[in-house]
Amino acid sequence: MLKAIISPDPSLKRKLWSCKMRLRRAVLGYTHLLAPALECPNITFWMSTSSIQDISLVEAPETGFLRLFDYIQGKNSYEEKIEMTAPVITEVSPSDGPFCESSFTVSFYVPKENQANPPPAKGLHVQRWKPTYVAVRQFKGFVTDSNVGEEAAALQASLADTIWAAAIEKSLPDSTIAVASTTLHLSLTTG
Repeated sequence: MLKAIISPDPSLKRKLWSCKMRLRRAVLGYTHLLAPALECPNITFWMSTSSIQDISLVEAPETGFLRLFDYIQGKNSYEEKIEMTAPVITEVSPSDGPFCESSFTVSFYVPKENQANPPPAKGLHVQRWKPTYVAVRQFKGFVTDSNVGEEAAALQASLADTIWAAAIEKSLPDSTIAVASTTLHLSLTTG
């Protein structure tokens, strides 16, 4: 599985420590590193929200993040506080039209100590991810609903004619995913 991320957050690699991602290969483009490929080699568990209907790639992840924040603050069946981890992932099932609501599912990486038995919670469910590869594009500023398409296109262009291009083409019909740091810097992902 390949996920491709755009990120305005230059410390993204440090924030992905929870998932034990490691640098596998770098793809150079323009005058700076555009797409380092990272590997998340282990099967991991993620706590996920139910579907959120919205038109905004900024607002929907914020709504989902607040639900997950309540979860880690103890609003779960075990009333257990859970360590905050990164990354936070937002899966997007795009709508058919430009002004229609898309479906968003926001997930956060379950800490290692909770992987065996994540506390259940109303409106949340556990997802199991197989080993995953990630391609990353970083840029200055914040993701907005108006610039996310341009940055995603730049990421895809930076991966053209690389070993990752076929994996992205194969995965595009299935889903689009965004990654967010806890400061709501969003990163768009296909995978």
